[in-house]
Amino acid sequence: MWQAQRESFVRAMTTPCEHGVLDFEQCPQCRAPAPSELVMGYQDRVAAAHHALFHDDPTDIAERLARYAEETNEVLQAFGMSREDMHRLVDYTCDRPAGAPAKEIGAALLTLTSLCVVAGYDVMACGEADLEKLQRPETIARIRAKRSTRHGRGPLPGIDPSARVVFGLEAQGHIPTVEAMLAEGQDWKEIGRRIGWDGETAKQYYERHLARAALSSPMEGGDNG
Repeated sequence: MWQAQRESFVRAMTTPCEHGVLDFEQCPQCRAPAPSELVMGYQDRVAAAHHALFHDDPTDIAERLARYAEETNEVLQAFGMSREDMHRLVDYTCDRPAGAPAKEIGAALLTLTSLCVVAGYDVMACGEADLEKLQRPETIARIRAKRSTRHGRGPLPGIDPSARVVFGLEAQGHIPTVEAMLAEGQDWKEIGRRIGWDGETAKQYYERHLARAALSSPMEGGDNG
């Protein structure tokens, strides 16, 4: 707010701010930054975009890893790295011990940003442009159609127009894990983190699983009426 007041000399000198202080530059409320919780960060906005894409056909960690690997390879390809060098780096990496996810995610983000510094790209501008494209109705429709006819759960992208993929907690083998964690008193947020789903979506799918199981079970004390 104080920036807007500074832009108007007349307002700044003759009109108190909304907090009743004539000298707005001395008003701590005017000078306070906007609460961070009112500003959605990039990851929060990507999470919000997930709902339009995956609310009834959930993605998971395995699928996100495959798509991340694909996009990483496309960055290497775009900068001219050879297929041979890519394969050499894969072999080099896989011959070393696995790291911790949080550490490796941080290193990947830092290294990508460093590449952008050297190559002259604004990493966040690139990310914002792709997120804006992702949220377009035509992009959402294309991705949903592609995923509804994907050929299976392997790492390679592609579609099989003759077959639709079965998805859900049962198809992905998560029911035993979900039920074990529920028995331990775990909440749905933690369950979702364990199986790579959004917790609320996992809860909804589990409730559907229970409803289907109840319908398929023989009724006790059957009604002969």
